[in-house]
Amino acid sequence: MALEAIKRDISAKQLQDYVIVLGDSVFYGSPGKSEDAFTAVIDKELTNEHPRQIYNLSLPASQIGDIYAMLLKLDQYGISTNHLIFNVRYASFVPRLSYESALFWWLDDLRSVDPIAYQRSLPSEETARPNNLYVKFKGELEQVILPYYRLYAYRDYLNEALNHAWARGTGGVIPSDELGPSIPWYEKDTSDALEQLEIKRAFSDAPFDLSERNVDIYFLNKIINHQKMKDTLIVMTGTNHSLMKSFIDMPGYQENAKRINEYLSALPVQFLNLEGKVPDNLFTDHTHLLPEGYRELGHFVWEAFTNKERIQS
Repeated sequence: MALEAIKRDISAKQLQDYVIVLGDSVFYGSPGKSEDAFTAVIDKELTNEHPRQIYNLSLPASQIGDIYAMLLKLDQYGISTNHLIFNVRYASFVPRLSYESALFWWLDDLRSVDPIAYQRSLPSEETARPNNLYVKFKGELEQVILPYYRLYAYRDYLNEALNHAWARGTGGVIPSDELGPSIPWYEKDTSDALEQLEIKRAFSDAPFDLSERNVDIYFLNKIINHQKMKDTLIVMTGTNHSLMKSFIDMPGYQENAKRINEYLSALPVQFLNLEGKVPDNLFTDHTHLLPEGYRELGHFVWEAFTNKERIQS
């Protein structure tokens, strides 16, 4: 398994201060190439004087619960999370539908390492699932087919990432692994995308519950407890304000964003809010970035992570 390979790599290099990166499709670098991901930018441009090994284990569609489960998996392999960077975004705190699980990738793994958290992650009302053929098929796909896909997709992704890291270090050629073309959002027809229910839900202006009644807050607090006395940075990745103006101008959205910022700022770990920091012209859609945008992200994150005052605190 890829985590075994990472463990061997750490042992062979006798690494002590390596950095683990966990997150969703933004931290993964979608839709572009791995060589344009923000961690690749850090590796190429920002660590020359003080080399630092970075293991980016982010995956598209990862939820906060997935990040917690991965921390426990890393513990099992003896891989330190003493230096951790992970991301959240506005949509991370949107209330879940009653038939949605709190994890996308690692639900079965969580059952074995933290049964109590596993029970909390399950859908609250399975019978509340809408009764139509499409949703029934989608549910069967998620429960029956995707677990096998996720297992192999993740294994292949990590193995490929390690192969790419080896190729970069030895001057080898890295094949293209982009998930899709990186086209500026303003060169696309975005009208249909903005009408998708998933997008509308992700930018909901309904009041957020930032107590542990919200399962994502529950898992965030589990992460914070796991990372006590460890070097941890939470990054709030931002939104394309020009594209999503009709959503983010809503008073409810503004109030939710304000409360999220206050909540994350009060946690006993460092917090970097990048909302509105990356220029809108560097986005490819509502939240993902062009290579130039990921370069900006890399500089923002690494400057915050290596800030001397932050480290001393």
